[in-house]
Amino acid sequence: MFRLLLSFFVIFALQGCSSSLKDAPSKEVIVHAERVEIKKGRDRMFKLNFKPSAKVQVSDTRIVNYLLIPNRKEITFTGINPGVTNVRLRGLDGEVKILYEIIVVE
Repeated sequence: MFRLLLSFFVIFALQGCSSSLKDAPSKEVIVHAERVEIKKGRDRMFKLNFKPSAKVQVSDTRIVNYLLIPNRKEITFTGINPGVTNVRLRGLDGEVKILYEIIVVE
């Protein structure tokens, strides 16, 4: 009997949660992604179409280095070691605006 009551309670609770989730407005986030290949020891500069935040997220700093110039809307990547890493740039609103997949080759 206890199991039956517990089952009804769980089902009722889950239905309430799912219906409230359906009613919640969803925020769609569109992030531009770009794959970039850079030779080790070389650099590539990119112009940005947004004013970037000073915070840059690099998954593996042993693979690529960067120089960000927010006022000019530019970022330069320098290949350090062969490998693959991701770099995320955020706008002034804190949202991720662009995701780079950086591939450094010999």
